[in-house]
Amino acid sequence: MKENPGETAIILGMLVSDRNVQKNIRLGYLLVFLSNSFFWYAPWLLFLLNYITFPQAAVLQSIGLLTSVISEIPTGVLADLIGKKKTLNMAFLLTGLGETYMAFSTSYPQFIASYIILNVGYSFYSGTMEAFAYDTLASDKQESEYDKVVAKSQASSNAGTAISSIAGGFMYSLWLGLPFLATGVAKFVGFVVSLFI
Repeated sequence: MKENPGETAIILGMLVSDRNVQKNIRLGYLLVFLSNSFFWYAPWLLFLLNYITFPQAAVLQSIGLLTSVISEIPTGVLADLIGKKKTLNMAFLLTGLGETYMAFSTSYPQFIASYIILNVGYSFYSGTMEAFAYDTLASDKQESEYDKVVAKSQASSNAGTAISSIAGGFMYSLWLGLPFLATGVAKFVGFVVSLFI
């Protein structure tokens, strides 16, 4: 039986497409894990209270929330313009910079700057990972797998938060800024991983 070159190309294309989808989904789980690795989760307020007052910490939280609200729409529009991959690159890069800057901050203006950088970065991430997962599955007509992928992503998110929170408490006892630095490193690793999706 004679082989049809066109049919072979289609089958090979389908195999490559399926491999790319699976690769991107696996990398997506890793990105979700890294994005939710907040080593500062337990000691963040203790860290801040070494340098600023409780009311200043409350205002700082408000600045962070306000920054998120203000930057949510522009970052969403930018994501539509530059694509989800570049948006994820920006998210991990900015959050890595913000977390690292926070680790070495000792004054209120520095904390404000780091919170602004962080919250703009997290605005880039907001919703992008889910949209990327859906688009990845849709590119191979596997939309029916979306709920399963979201469930696994949530498990990956929970694992990242749980592991990093426990480790962060120990890190804090070694150096106050270490939980933020470790979180920054996790985000920079995420940036590198996001280059390969």
